[in-house]
Amino acid sequence: MKKGRLLLERELPNLVCLCIDRNQDGEIGGRIYSRYSREPENFDNIVQMIRNLEAFYNRISFPQSSMQLRGFAKEEEQDTGKSEDIRKLLDAETLLNNKGEHVTFLLAVRFRQNATWQGEIYWVEEKKEEKFKSVLELLILIDNALFMKSREKTREKW
Repeated sequence: MKKGRLLLERELPNLVCLCIDRNQDGEIGGRIYSRYSREPENFDNIVQMIRNLEAFYNRISFPQSSMQLRGFAKEEEQDTGKSEDIRKLLDAETLLNNKGEHVTFLLAVRFRQNATWQGEIYWVEEKKEEKFKSVLELLILIDNALFMKSREKTREKW
């Protein structure tokens, strides 16, 4: 069986494991694992997931953002999330062993351009990989996977 490219590129510095544990009324919650922390970052909604991921990419400075995002807070009040001492704490195998209660994804953002992300997402359970050109497209891919998973569970009940 053909492996996804992200499984072959498991040493990417910004590879994260996205574990979706809750999917209720279109809102998701779960955990984000990276190689730079032994503990996951939890999120309770999509906006929190995006903010946590953006802060992570800022902390490791990879991929570098091509522009400064604007906000309503004054510049000195905005948290850039940058940290001086960043080192890998988990090996790739440990990162890949995490599983979500609903679905699990490997996510690699390659570029942060035009105030959005471009990269690849790998659906672990289905062994499917897709490229995305924006955060919106990423969210649609995640939603599509969750929809397919829920249809599968509905069929099993019959």
